[in-house]
Amino acid sequence: MGAFEEERLVGTVSCFRNTRAKARHKAEFWGVCLHPESRSHGISKDLMQHAIRKAKESMWVELIQLGVKVENTNAHSLYESTGFVTYGMERDGFRVGGKPVDEYLVALRLEKKSKV
Repeated sequence: MGAFEEERLVGTVSCFRNTRAKARHKAEFWGVCLHPESRSHGISKDLMQHAIRKAKESMWVELIQLGVKVENTNAHSLYESTGFVTYGMERDGFRVGGKPVDEYLVALRLEKKSKV
């Protein structure tokens, strides 16, 4: 999903639904980013809320998970403001330029939606 100002892409959120039988109720958000000039305008929160609604309505998921770099306090605050809860921290969760990066693991439990 993308956020646009006029015709310029300023933000993105990608979503992947787990396809394993025991984990189909989960999805993961990744690639969440916003152009620096577009920050502090509420765009990222609107984009996250839209992505959450889409995941809930069209993917039949009950849990959305994501990881956020420990140092990225702005992103962590954004996720908490949209209902995500921190449930752990992974040391050396990923690498940037060969250097280890710790990340918080956060999740949002959605209201169960029955299939019709």
